[in-house]
Amino acid sequence: MGVPLATCLANTPTKWKRTKKKEDMLEFLRNKKQYVKLCKTEKKKHEDKIQEKIGNVRNANEFWTTIKQFKPRLQDKSKIISMAEWTRHLFKCFPSINYETNLTLYDVQREALDSNFVMGEMDL
Repeated sequence: MGVPLATCLANTPTKWKRTKKKEDMLEFLRNKKQYVKLCKTEKKKHEDKIQEKIGNVRNANEFWTTIKQFKPRLQDKSKIISMAEWTRHLFKCFPSINYETNLTLYDVQREALDSNFVMGEMDL
């Protein structure tokens, strides 16, 4: 079978940089093109596999079991950020703005507006 494509792709840029030869550059570009083509092919196969599996389900339980197979895995629990750390970060990003307000309300109580009403008064 030969050397795996990923190994060839990993080695050829360093070889090309080291030797500065046009042949090494062409080999790298050829391997890169082959690698991209292989990735597209594998992606298409994966998408076809998903479509086939979902198309063959017979009930809700089987459907959700199939969907869970393709669902991304949960994140590492050790990387969860604490609430205190989030608060510090957000306060650093969005510093609070203190506006000085002088709000004095004079004579805000009006008997006519503050009195109870009956539903009959709501009809216009």
